[in-house]
Amino acid sequence: MYQALYFTFIILLLSSFTGNCQDSTQAKIYFQKGDTMYMNGQLDSANFYYEKAGNIYEQLEDWPMMINCCRYIAFNLNLISEYDQALKFVDRAMKIGEEKLGSTSVPVGGLYNTYGVIYHHKGRYDESIEFYNKSVKIFVNELGEHHANVARTYNNIGEVYRDQSDYDKAMQFYLQTEIIFVKIYGKDHPMLNKVYNNMGIIYEVTGDPDKALEYYELTIALKQKMYGPDHPALSDTYNNVGIFYYNQKKIDKALEYHEKCLTLRLNAYGEISQDVAKSYSNIGELYLYKKDFSKALEYQNKSLKIFIELFGNYNPDPALVYDRIAKIHIQKKDIKSALSYYQFALQSLLKGFNSNNPYENPSLERINSPLTLLNVLTGKAESFFQIAFQN
Repeated sequence: MYQALYFTFIILLLSSFTGNCQDSTQAKIYFQKGDTMYMNGQLDSANFYYEKAGNIYEQLEDWPMMINCCRYIAFNLNLISEYDQALKFVDRAMKIGEEKLGSTSVPVGGLYNTYGVIYHHKGRYDESIEFYNKSVKIFVNELGEHHANVARTYNNIGEVYRDQSDYDKAMQFYLQTEIIFVKIYGKDHPMLNKVYNNMGIIYEVTGDPDKALEYYELTIALKQKMYGPDHPALSDTYNNVGIFYYNQKKIDKALEYHEKCLTLRLNAYGEISQDVAKSYSNIGELYLYKKDFSKALEYQNKSLKIFIELFGNYNPDPALVYDRIAKIHIQKKDIKSALSYYQFALQSLLKGFNSNNPYENPSLERINSPLTLLNVLTGKAESFFQIAFQN
């Protein structure tokens, strides 16, 4: 009797083990399919497979892999500007990570990094930096100072400082990223594409165009090696090269790169995307330079519509577009309309300021983008100067 019970127990144990192995193998297959879809720029399909993998990993109580699936889904949702949905996945993963793995575990550090990415894209820079710093602290303590996770987070912090126009601070973090990545991979590895792209931006805005173009071209080569020629990851660098040629007054060349960028972004993210809106606005700037005011307004209005749908009116992105539309009206000699759009820009920059009276300016509190505010106030001043000159 005892022998029969023993063999029954062994059979059940082996059956359970075999079932878990099969489930784990299936989850791995789904996860790899998700990676393949991401590499092909098919984000919805990638998330479909990451979610299937995540459900199995949750059943198996493989919490690090389950959390990875949630992070990847959130990252892809962030790329298509589905920020609230992305945060739901991170919140759920964070609750599980802290309960099952501990608040200082590496997967929790990864989730803090993902929070940082999402809040950066939402224009909430201080919160983004706060999350990144939490991430760095965990990664350094658990993995050491020269780990790829630390380098990636330094790069992300640099991007936030760049968007706040603190270029020296941004470059400090990019250089830290480069040092770690070169130590791990060597200087020509595709993993360096993002930081090289970002360093190119800093070289350009600080007045070294030759160095900027060198880094952009290196980035394109590394990204094509890593992803192939049609992946949306190339769009950021095409965008930067477009801006580079705009600054060099090579407008047709700039338009070529911005249209390449827009095509990749539309194919990957769809129309309602922060990155697509930025491309429309940049193309609008090119048409303004060409004095095609109708086309310039068409593209800026497309951009504005998307930004407002994504963020509402209080956000630096619609403020920048209002500022650009105002400049179109200035060139059209329609100063009254320009002042109206500058006022709309102020409303987007300062929470609680709702005045449509161009003779009113807000108190300088709760500003979400000081640099854009400076541009808007300068534009308003120039508009009033033109009115005075006309009179």
